[in-house]
Amino acid sequence: MNPPSTSPTSSSPPNTCQVFISFATADSKFVSELAKEFRNIRLRTFMSSGDDGEIIHEDAMKKSRHFVVVLTKDYVNSIKCLRELSRIMEYKDEGYEEVIPVFYQDPSCLVKELQDFGKRLEDYEEIIKEEGLIEFTHCWFLKTDLAKRLNKSFSEKEENKSNLLMEVPRWKFALERINNLPKSIFVGEESLESDVIKEVTEIIYKVKASPKLVGISPPLHQMDNLLNLGSNDIRFIGIVGLGGIGKTTIAKVLYEKLEHKFRYCCFLRDFDQKLVSIQKKLLLRLCGKFDIVIKNEDHGAKLIKKCLRNKKVLIVLDGVDERRQIEKLVGSSQDWFSPGSRIIITTRNRNLCCQPKYKHKMLEYNVEFLDHHNAFSLFCNHAFGENHEPLDENFRYLAEEMVKMVEGHPLALIKIGSHLHGKDIDKWEESLEKVHKLLYKYLFCEVFRTSYEELDDESQQVFLDLACFFNNGMSMDRAIEILESFGYRSPYNKLNLLTQRNLIQVSHGMVQMHTLVHCMGRGIVQGERETQSRIWLRKHIRHMFGKEKGLEDVEGIVVMDMEEEELVLDAKSFAYMNKLKLLEINNVRVDEDIQFLSNKLGILRWNGYPSKYLPSTFQPQSLLELHLPNSKVVRLWEGRKEFIWLKEIDVSGSENLVETPDFSKLPNLQRLILRNCARLCVIHPSITTLNPLVLVDMSNCVNLKTFPSKLITCKRLQTLVLSNSGLKSFPKVEKPTKSLTQLHLDGTLIQDLPSSFGLLTHLTLLNLRDCTKLSSLPTSICKLILLQTLNLNGCKNLHQIPFTLGTIQSLTMLDIGEHL
Repeated sequence: MNPPSTSPTSSSPPNTCQVFISFATADSKFVSELAKEFRNIRLRTFMSSGDDGEIIHEDAMKKSRHFVVVLTKDYVNSIKCLRELSRIMEYKDEGYEEVIPVFYQDPSCLVKELQDFGKRLEDYEEIIKEEGLIEFTHCWFLKTDLAKRLNKSFSEKEENKSNLLMEVPRWKFALERINNLPKSIFVGEESLESDVIKEVTEIIYKVKASPKLVGISPPLHQMDNLLNLGSNDIRFIGIVGLGGIGKTTIAKVLYEKLEHKFRYCCFLRDFDQKLVSIQKKLLLRLCGKFDIVIKNEDHGAKLIKKCLRNKKVLIVLDGVDERRQIEKLVGSSQDWFSPGSRIIITTRNRNLCCQPKYKHKMLEYNVEFLDHHNAFSLFCNHAFGENHEPLDENFRYLAEEMVKMVEGHPLALIKIGSHLHGKDIDKWEESLEKVHKLLYKYLFCEVFRTSYEELDDESQQVFLDLACFFNNGMSMDRAIEILESFGYRSPYNKLNLLTQRNLIQVSHGMVQMHTLVHCMGRGIVQGERETQSRIWLRKHIRHMFGKEKGLEDVEGIVVMDMEEEELVLDAKSFAYMNKLKLLEINNVRVDEDIQFLSNKLGILRWNGYPSKYLPSTFQPQSLLELHLPNSKVVRLWEGRKEFIWLKEIDVSGSENLVETPDFSKLPNLQRLILRNCARLCVIHPSITTLNPLVLVDMSNCVNLKTFPSKLITCKRLQTLVLSNSGLKSFPKVEKPTKSLTQLHLDGTLIQDLPSSFGLLTHLTLLNLRDCTKLSSLPTSICKLILLQTLNLNGCKNLHQIPFTLGTIQSLTMLDIGEHL
């Protein structure tokens, strides 16, 4: 094959997005195929071989934005190629976007020959020193064959000797730097040329397609403060964040910004390889040792420590996920490097920065999501073109909605923006409706899969529960409580692990999940092959109950949307759902009584529960919440039921409820909501045994004439609500209370309060509004020394109040209306 022309593939190369390929003539076939791929993505390419004379194509280099250097044995045998390489690295410092070195064929032999020439160079060292031209301290980046060329050049013309020897340090420095670039491609014996071409093309295309970095200045400023290059200490800095949030981008920009300040630099990625392979790569780039034999990881760590002990280094480890990787590549003690060294680590695992060996040595930078302004700019760059924003108001509205949905995640903004580029308004509206599916489609493999799959099985299930059912945020304590009711062991540790992996955030005691992560979790469940374990859409309930297949695998149902169409279910279907641990539904009709509910339920919330009783077999040991508002129940259960962990009962609006059940086997009940139960007339006396009870709400229970008097003095009762109930008299208070702080008797028919009322010493709020029958207040009311609010508005039969009210110094609000 004839060598490719050295002229550009177009007669007039553009000022941007042109690729300059520097190579040796012997590699023409590979370069021709590479240039062909560049043309396929509309990139104009200039190809400069090593045998086209001594001319450096300066004009073509100036017009190029990207450089590909094909490094082979023949390349470093060419003086012209080495000069070109030196110039390319100078252009890189001037802001050109990418230099991609391709170590083609056998890089180990290449480096070995460079080392061999270092020894030969010693023959010239005395001459160099005598003539006072330059002194070399490192000689291993030159070749034996090149030495012959130098000798030949020296013999042909004496002045060449001086000029060439002065160039040698520049070649060495250029080779040192190009070997440390973050986007180096190493081609092994088993590598296919087509794969290498594809990899180079993808790198160039991504840079070509990427607009100017948005929102990069704030993180760079913060990283500069953490790096503090003016300090002579050794620093480890961890860049932590969710996948796709920009950790690698920040690390690359920092590396390219700082590499000229360090003689020894290395950017390592691809941590899915064997650690020994990564150790070899580090030794190659920092110490020039490519063909070294590493017996195991420990041996590799010793070699690295020995190599780096006296070197001031800049090392970036991009995508670390295990502590072992850090320990075996950069150690954990100060004696691995010279003062002034900086080691930057990017990871999704926050726990790596908190390990005992690094706790006081590694500074942590948490990458934040983009603010709305930068998020909108980044999205528009990809949806409408760089530095363009939508002029049409409809597009602008949809763009704003998309940005809100993505919540500042850079990669998600790029992916969705690129997906919408060039599409009409109908496609935009359609995409907005299914944005969650788009996020999963474009980002799961690239951003999320690793973080999810590295979790243990139970932590994966905890994550899926949070993503499918509790993504709106909740307190840490409540999350732990709910997860315990689902049967998970050590939920605090599970949540802590999810936090370390950046799958959830805990801020001010609240557990929150980013929209993107929420989409990923739901996408996993929807992708389950045979049956869907968690259901949150009404159409999925119809589908599952309609075929009755797979119901035995359903673990959770949360469908609380206010769809007008009533959902009709077969009561018998619940008999198949013995794994169900969470059930939240409304607007459902079941024609028959419910005969079975899962005994693994931790939370049962059924608005409009259709049966008169809970199933007789219903005895879940971990039931935490029982919410059946607006139900058809007459009585929750007969006799005694043991619900050890039950903390809340809500049957508000259950118009058929006549009496409450026996509470004696509910030792942890804290909240009892009975409001708007119009027929309720009997409160079981066992309620007075519930020491943990903090709230009882019996408002609007118009048939409730009385309640167990000892309820008032329950050990932890804080709020008692009897508003608009049928209560006609308030019972005698038998002993001082220490917990009751709020008492609502407004709208009742009580005529007076007992003299023992003064024993409610911790009361801060007393609401007697619209107690139209109330004619007097006891003088003992002055003993309510903590009372702050007293509402007597609407008490039209109350003509005077005790003068002793004035002695209550804490009283700040007294509402007497117009009747006093």
